Amino acid sequence: MVGKKSHKGLLDHNMLRVALRDLERDLRNTTNEKNNIKHRLTNLAETLVDIRVGETRLRRQLDKSTSRELRLVLQRQNLKAKLSNVSKRIRKVKQIKTKLARV
Repeated sequence: MVGKKSHKGLLDHNMLRVALRDLERDLRNTTNEKNNIKHRLTNLAETLVDIRVGETRLRRQLDKSTSRELRLVLQRQNLKAKLSNVSKRIRKVKQIKTKLARV
């Protein structure tokens, strides 16, 4: 009986050792997976920051372009108004010239 108990104890001990090795292997694998996921998350976060920085830069460029466009539109309106005034003056001068030519 003593031999069977010690043999059973060794079997139980061996089974526990194998189970412990399996658990350790699973823990290493899980830890590696966790580290890989953390690394991927870090990379994604950095990419997101880069995208946001780029978006901010593009928004600033768009704001500058919009501002330039507004200035150009105002300049065009001013030039059209000046051209209209000059055209009116030219017509008046022509009218006066025609009247003076009749006299």
